[in-house]
Amino acid sequence: MATTPARVCMLSMLLLLLSHVNGGRPGRINIVRTDGVLEDVVFPRPPYEQRAIMARWLVHETSWGVLSTLDRDTGEPVGGVVSHSDGTRSSPSGRLYFYITPMDELTQNILAHPRCSYTISEQQRRGSSADNPAVGDSAGQPCGGLDPEDPACARASLLGRLEPVAEEDLQEAQVAMFSRHPRMADWPADHLFEFFELRVEEVHLLDWYGGMAIISGEDYYAAAVDDAA
Repeated sequence: MATTPARVCMLSMLLLLLSHVNGGRPGRINIVRTDGVLEDVVFPRPPYEQRAIMARWLVHETSWGVLSTLDRDTGEPVGGVVSHSDGTRSSPSGRLYFYITPMDELTQNILAHPRCSYTISEQQRRGSSADNPAVGDSAGQPCGGLDPEDPACARASLLGRLEPVAEEDLQEAQVAMFSRHPRMADWPADHLFEFFELRVEEVHLLDWYGGMAIISGEDYYAAAVDDAA
């Protein structure tokens, strides 16, 4: 059968659609389109002893979490799900960006009380027994079939101040968010979405048995996530 330009175009569109339907399976091979270039990068799970690197890896391998704030009027705790990104798939920066609207009560709370925490879980991704020795024969399931509360299913709460992104960092924030969450680019302008960044001061990480590890903001930002591409 002859291969025409139209057929090639259709096949390319089908492959791109399948990559989105599959969701990229965070942490294995995630394919996103950035400036017309497909990125195909693997970031292996670091050893659990490397706590700062684990925190950075977890931020990059997840795409959403629970933002915990203080109510602007009552001071009571209020949490909600939001999306994040620390860079394009191939460029983890550790800088936690968000794209939120003042119509959301979480944003209203943050503008009144910038201090907050942001919690993420490895349960989002699908791993292998090579990634996590606690997985056993349940590779391919979220967190290898472990319960989300199992200590071997890594989770982290990042503490700090959530602030509007500075003018000089707006382009970086936009590329980071829209490359990982492309539908955000079409969200309504009249909702006044803005880019925010969590200035991480401390990380509470649990990634294995034996208790929580406390990581300073300095150690978190100094750590590096290595890819296996």
